[in-house]
Amino acid sequence: MLQVFSLRLASDESYPVSVYGIFAVRDVLEPRRNLIFNRRREDAVTIEQDFFTLPLCSPCRGMYAPDQALLEVDLWVKKEGDGSPDEQLLSAYVEIYFHSHFDEMRTGRIPGDSCSLEIDFMFLSLSVVAVIQIFAKVGHPHHLRFTAFSSGFDHEIVLFGDKFVGSGSLNQHVVAVREKGKLDVRLQVEKMVF
Repeated sequence: MLQVFSLRLASDESYPVSVYGIFAVRDVLEPRRNLIFNRRREDAVTIEQDFFTLPLCSPCRGMYAPDQALLEVDLWVKKEGDGSPDEQLLSAYVEIYFHSHFDEMRTGRIPGDSCSLEIDFMFLSLSVVAVIQIFAKVGHPHHLRFTAFSSGFDHEIVLFGDKFVGSGSLNQHVVAVREKGKLDVRLQVEKMVF
């Protein structure tokens, strides 16, 4: 299984800049897009600084990749006000091969003309898919951050990180976990950790 931990964007654009588009993985099990980053133009993410970590969304299913996967990137800069069209930031298809490098944290880089995208990921040899569903009940607006940790690697998987008020399901997240491993979910409300 493939687990993506982060996508970091470095751009020559002047900051702040609003970015939208997709980052998807196509695996051998089902070659359709499995989106990891998916923002419409109306919901563009504002980047304040260089090497900004893009907020990930949950893949629709586990990413089965015994030896390779195809990455698809299509990122755009949202232009406002002056009537100029949006600018394509990065568009690429990249094949990644594992060559028996299982259970090791890897960093890949996709270069473009005016930016680069760094990806932290791991190929887990013996793993299962875990589906984590988050419910919350918050009376006043607070910044919530839910993260998951699995035995065998130190990097966190961000499940949710934003302001929230109300009650109900925040989201459902699919993660890869080592077989017979331990999965911990941590909640951070403002500066308190549970």
